[in-house]
Amino acid sequence: KEVDHVAVQGFIGIAKGMYEILWERGFIDPNVEKYAIDGIKDPNTGQLLKETSLKHLIQQLPDFENEKTLLHYHGEKLGCIVFNSPRCTPEVAGEGIEYDWGVSKLWYRTQDIKLKKKKTEFRKLVLRAVGNEVLSLRM
Repeated sequence: KEVDHVAVQGFIGIAKGMYEILWERGFIDPNVEKYAIDGIKDPNTGQLLKETSLKHLIQQLPDFENEKTLLHYHGEKLGCIVFNSPRCTPEVAGEGIEYDWGVSKLWYRTQDIKLKKKKTEFRKLVLRAVGNEVLSLRM
């Protein structure tokens, strides 16, 4: 049987990775065998080579260097100031976002399962969990 129309998988709607962006802009050296997110270890010294680090190379691009994170972007839209703490160190985050997430999750888990079944009710419940009703500014 002959098929009239065959869809070919393309790249429409698929995000580019760091390697593709750097390749298009001429930052990938074809003479270098391998690149990695954090770089390749030098067999002699054991140190990561910055010239093989995709993260290091992409940070050198001016449009990525000045790009805000989604958290910063949405925080600014809400009129907030967002301070970053180091990754994987919630103990230095203080009583900020870690505490708020914990309170929201605890409150959400105590709610009746019936409220979580329908999409509209679920959304309302999540908005309540992160809203002023559960998270207050009172000290």
